[in-house]
Amino acid sequence: SLPAYIPIIFETTVLFGALITVGGMFYVCGLPRINPPIIDPDITCHKFALFIPETDKGYDKAQDFLKSLGASDVRKVAEF
Repeated sequence: SLPAYIPIIFETTVLFGALITVGGMFYVCGLPRINPPIIDPDITCHKFALFIPETDKGYDKAQDFLKSLGASDVRKVAEF
């Protein structure tokens, strides 16, 4: 009879809804990226990077501030 299958139908609907949501987020975010842009090869190994757009109002202040804190490397990188 149909009432016995209602919990199974409900749980299956929730499962497919969750899977479609995760799949949609992967699609919208463009994941997985096969060839992501590599800005600096060392970043993925053992370094931390902070990217500030050069067009930002406080770019020069941020650059001076990071140098005053003892940043090991502050540089401009070509757009990717």
